[in-house]
Amino acid sequence: MAHRPADPWSLAALSISEALALALAEAGVLTKDEVCGAIDDAASAHRDAARWSVDAGIHRQAAWLSDRVRSSIDAACVTGTPPTRHARGAIRTRHRHG
Repeated sequence: MAHRPADPWSLAALSISEALALALAEAGVLTKDEVCGAIDDAASAHRDAARWSVDAGIHRQAAWLSDRVRSSIDAACVTGTPPTRHARGAIRTRHRHG
């Protein structure tokens, strides 16, 4: 993928979205599969749009970036760790170390 100067607004939005997706998965609000599925849907929508859009290149790049975010979320999330409920109803995951 060709590199272009990053638009700071887009870069910030991407970083914030990735952080929120990871936080939702780690907090047990959504499962890792739900988060990754939503990202897969977004990437697929961009791939579809690339077939007919005058901005096909932008959509291909968005799909590629979505795939990178999905890989990051997939690698970062602890699998098989059920959320636990704490006193005030907050949901948290148990983190494994090591």
